[in-house]
Amino acid sequence: MAGFAISPLHERNEYRRIRLVNYISLISAASDIVFITFYSLIGFQELRVPIFILILAFPVFFIPILLNRYKYFLAAKLLIVSFNTLLTTLIAIFFFGPDPGIHVFLLIFGFIPLFVWSYKQWFYIVVFFTLNLVLFITIEFVGFNSIHSISFPEQFISSTRGVAVLFSYLGASVAIVAFHALANRKEKLLHFRNSELVKSNAVRSKIFSVISHDLRSPVSSMTNLLKLLNNDYDKLSTGEKKSYITGLSNSAESTYALLENLLDWSRLQSGTLKPNREILILSDLIDSATEINSQLLSTKHLSFIKSIPKNHKIIGDKHMVSTIIRNLISNAIKFTPENGSITVASKPYKGNNILVTVSDTGIGLSKEEIEQLMNSEINFVKPGTGNERGSGLGLLLCKEFVEPNKGGLIIESEVGLGSTFGIFLPNN
Repeated sequence: MAGFAISPLHERNEYRRIRLVNYISLISAASDIVFITFYSLIGFQELRVPIFILILAFPVFFIPILLNRYKYFLAAKLLIVSFNTLLTTLIAIFFFGPDPGIHVFLLIFGFIPLFVWSYKQWFYIVVFFTLNLVLFITIEFVGFNSIHSISFPEQFISSTRGVAVLFSYLGASVAIVAFHALANRKEKLLHFRNSELVKSNAVRSKIFSVISHDLRSPVSSMTNLLKLLNNDYDKLSTGEKKSYITGLSNSAESTYALLENLLDWSRLQSGTLKPNREILILSDLIDSATEINSQLLSTKHLSFIKSIPKNHKIIGDKHMVSTIIRNLISNAIKFTPENGSITVASKPYKGNNILVTVSDTGIGLSKEEIEQLMNSEINFVKPGTGNERGSGLGLLLCKEFVEPNKGGLIIESEVGLGSTFGIFLPNN
């Protein structure tokens, strides 16, 4: 109920003040009920009028919340501050006098304006702080013995003063704790939203970069090759034609793989890609990924070694796991020079997991380069040994895809000595 009037459009500090006005209203209403109950249980006939006044005041404490609801924020602040002061002063002067200590609340009410108004609205702060302080000093030291006519036993006066002081302290403590809790919660919410915004902008920039550079390059290459074949087909030798067609095939495969990654990445970021985990035969997944990359392996004359036991099975989403393996093999090809080798192996790992590794004899990566590759906020791209250009999405997809499949990613690499990229997934 304290957030009844809050809108996400409110400025941060104003948000706190509106919430605080609502909290003060609720605390005042609760205190009103306590004092009504307390005075009723005492049973003094003289307390019937103060009890009646407190009963009439009870619904008034909810009016500031309604005023906030309809965006009358200044009116809500003026009402809760002035009404508490008026009610306390009225009861203290006309019925109790200074002895029971009801006027102690005026000290608390004097500090409330410091919290519900900004320092730019110093006029309200000064007026209400001064008013409450003057009223407290007047009742405490001047007294109104000629006005209040109720004579209470000393025991009642002591207990009433104790209750007044106790509730003043509790009310102030609750207000301060609530104020700081609201501030901390708002700060955390703003920090979370800012970090999500930064992440979203980084993802958007990476996607735009992929579309504008990495996707345009192979499409432009295919367009040029097709124009050349179309214009000079009869003039070209059989070897030249075969070379151009091979280039077209490589560009088409590269573009297709890039589009697949881009589509998966966008679906992942939008939350529409959910894992459908099932039992998968690891050897079949490796064969499928190898076939997709067979042309690239052949072009760079790379030897491919597969060491996967036939009985190794894993549990995961078939599309996600296939994408991970395809990207790991593609990266190994990209960073391995001609006549190098790539080895794919698997073994049991940490209990009920299977570790799948893709090792190469390539150029390797430094620790800094690995950190940049795995950071979605950094658009890090490193050319391959054949000057292949990547999008930087491959490893990010591997990382994002392996986590919802209850697995993990392992990277070991040293510059000049090659790399080993591995994933572990449960096998039951």
